[in-house]
Amino acid sequence: MYRVIFLSALSGLLLGQSLKHLWLPKPPTKAPMVAKAPAPRSVLTSTLESHARSTPHPVTDRLCALKETAFQDPDIRRLIYHIPTTHFPKVIDHLAREHQWALIQEVFTYWGAIDPEAALKKLLSIGEPLDLHTTTYVSIHQSFVRPFFSRASAARTITKAWLARDSDNALKTLLEIPDDSLKRAIQHLIIEHLIAEDPAKAFQVAIEKMDLRGGYSASGFSTTGDTSEVRKIFEAWAEKDPPEAVAQAQELADTELRKSAVNAIAQQWARRDPEAAETWASTLPHDLQSSVLLSLKGPMTKRDPERVLALAEFNESDGPVRSHRDTPWGIEKVRHSKEGSIYAQWLEDDPNAALTWREALTDIPRQRNIAAATVRHFIEADPMKAASFALDAPPAAQQAALEELANAWSLRDRQAALDWAQHISDPVLQRHYLYTLYERDIEHSASQFAGAFESTVVPELQNVVADQLIRRWTSQNPQAAADWLATQDFGTHMAAHFGTVAQRWARKAPHETIHWVTAIERQAVQQGAIQGLAQTLHEDMGETAHDWVRNQAQVDPSLRMAIFDHLNSLARSP
Repeated sequence: MYRVIFLSALSGLLLGQSLKHLWLPKPPTKAPMVAKAPAPRSVLTSTLESHARSTPHPVTDRLCALKETAFQDPDIRRLIYHIPTTHFPKVIDHLAREHQWALIQEVFTYWGAIDPEAALKKLLSIGEPLDLHTTTYVSIHQSFVRPFFSRASAARTITKAWLARDSDNALKTLLEIPDDSLKRAIQHLIIEHLIAEDPAKAFQVAIEKMDLRGGYSASGFSTTGDTSEVRKIFEAWAEKDPPEAVAQAQELADTELRKSAVNAIAQQWARRDPEAAETWASTLPHDLQSSVLLSLKGPMTKRDPERVLALAEFNESDGPVRSHRDTPWGIEKVRHSKEGSIYAQWLEDDPNAALTWREALTDIPRQRNIAAATVRHFIEADPMKAASFALDAPPAAQQAALEELANAWSLRDRQAALDWAQHISDPVLQRHYLYTLYERDIEHSASQFAGAFESTVVPELQNVVADQLIRRWTSQNPQAAADWLATQDFGTHMAAHFGTVAQRWARKAPHETIHWVTAIERQAVQQGAIQGLAQTLHEDMGETAHDWVRNQAQVDPSLRMAIFDHLNSLARSP
C-alpha cells in the first residue's frame, strides 16, 4: 500500500514539474542587456523569481507593485523572462508610470521575438515617452534626462524578428500600419527584405505603399531619404533584369529619384560591360545624360578622359547646385573634388597626355583645380615632385597649387615644407605659401606657435600672421593672448592687434575685457582696444551698451567718455 502511495506521489510530482515547464515561457538563450556573468541575485529578486517558478501569475502583480527605487536592483530584469507574454501590456503600463524606460525597451525586445504581432499592437497604442504618463514630462524636464526608450527602435526590433519569422503575415500588417512615424522607421528594413527576394516586388511595394514616385509623399517620406532606397532597389534589379529596371526607372516622375535610379543601373551595368553601359547612358534624356555618364567616370576615364573632364564641368553648370553648395565657392569646391579625382586617374594612366591637356586650359578656375589636383596626386609618393608641379603651374593657378602643397606637406613633414620655401623666387608667392604653413601651425597649437613666432615668421609677414595668431588664440585663451601681445612690438599695427583681442574677448567676457582695457598704460594701444571693445558692445548690446558701461565702477570718466564716443560713432554709421 505504501508503495502505491509513494508511486502516486512521485507521478504527481513529475507531472506537475512537466506541466510547469510546458506552461512557463522559456527565457531567451541570449537575453538582451543581461550580463554574461551576473552578480549574485539580491534577496528581492530571488524571492520574486521563486514566486515566478511556483505561481507565475501573481509575480506580475508583485512586479507591478514595485516603486521606482526598487528598480535600481540590477537583477530585476530577470523577472521579465518569467512573466507570461499576455501580462506584458500591464507590465509596460506600470513601468511607464515608474519611468523605467530601459526596461520597457527590453520588454519590447523580448516580446517582439516571441509574439511580434501582439508587441506591435501594444506599441501602436502608446506614444513617445513624454506621452506615456502625465507626470513624465515634468520629471524629464526637471532632470534633463533623455529616456532610453524609442518607439522607432522598438518598431525596428519587432520588424526584424517578425520578417525573419513569418514574412508574409508581417508584410501584410507592417505595410498597413496607420502610424506614419513608425512606418518611416521600418521602411528600409521592409525594402531590404523585399530586395533580397524580388527587386521588382520591392519597387512595386515602395510605389504603392510608400509613394516613392512623387518624391515628397503624403506619408511624409522625403526625396532625400528615398533616394538611398531607390538606389538599392535598382542596383539589385539591374543585376537581375537590366531592361526592365531601365524601363521602370524612366517612369519615375521625380527628377532626383529618377536620377538616383538610372545612376544605380549605370554603375551596376558598368561592372559587367562598361562600354554597353556608356552606350545606353548616351541615349538618355538631356537632364539625365551628363550625371549618369559622369557616374561611369572610372571605366570611361581610361578610354576618354577629356570627355569625362568635360562632363564634370558641364554637370556643374547644367542645373541648380543644392544645399550648402549653392554658392560660387561651393560650386568651385564641388568641381575641384570631382575634376581632381578624374585628373589624378588620368595622370596615373597617361601622365604626358594629362599634363599636355592641363597646359592647354584657358579657364582659370579649372586651371586652379587641376593644378591643386596634380599636387595632391604626387604629394604622398614624392613631395619634391609635387612642389615642382606647383611652381610649374600656370601663373593664375600657382597660389592654389602652393596652398595645396603647404597644407598637405605640413602634415607629413612640416620642417621640410618650411625649408623648401627658399626655392620660391617670387616674393608674393613665397609669402602666400609661408602664410598657409603658419595658418596650419596656428590651428594646431596657437600657444606653441607663439613661442617660436619671432624665429619662424619672416618680417614681411609678421603683422598678418600675428593677426591670425591673435584671432585663434583669443578664442582659446584670451588672457594668454593679451599677455603675449603686451611683450611684442608691432609698430604702427599695435593698436589694431589690441583691438582684435578686445573685440573677440568682449564677446565671451565683457567684464574681464573692460577691466583689461582699463589697465593698459600705453594710450595709443589703449585706443585700439577701446575701439575693439566698443565694436562688440555695439553689436551685442545695442542701445543698452551705454548703460552697461556706465555701471562699470572701475572705469574712470575719461575712459568712459572715449568708449561712449566710439559707441555714438558706430550708432550713426549706416
